[in-house]
Amino acid sequence: MHDHEHMTSTGQASGRGEHARMKRCIGLSVLVLAGVASTALASDTAQRERGRYIAHDVAMCVQCHTPRDETGALIEDREFMGAPFPVAPPSFIREGAWCVATPRIAGLPGFTHDEAVRFFMNGARLGRHQPKWPMPPFHLSRADAEALVAYLRALPEHPPPP
Repeated sequence: MHDHEHMTSTGQASGRGEHARMKRCIGLSVLVLAGVASTALASDTAQRERGRYIAHDVAMCVQCHTPRDETGALIEDREFMGAPFPVAPPSFIREGAWCVATPRIAGLPGFTHDEAVRFFMNGARLGRHQPKWPMPPFHLSRADAEALVAYLRALPEHPPPP
């Protein structure tokens, strides 16, 4: 019998040392997985923050896809829920080509992840459908498109009850 084992009441070696090693190994595995998970969570958070920056401060999606109150201020608890478009079309835009109401983009309904990324990378849906004016045909980098999609997907798809 080895010094890390002891005899059980049946006269067999119990392998206490092996059991302790297994517990240490499991504990270490849990710590490693927790570290990986927290790193992934931090990465996801950073990506969504980048997407928020793009949606609010660069592409400014919030300005058209959020309804406004009677003073013209954005209604914050309805961000990205779609809204009547506040500007009439210029005379050179043919009827029907101008956006009268912007769609809800919170949660990106109707888009798969890949479709949404491609849309923000090439400015057209499925490579051919251009959104109505004045939606610009964005040509974001893949990283920026992924960040914007991550942010919009993380938003609630329905506004809070009044």
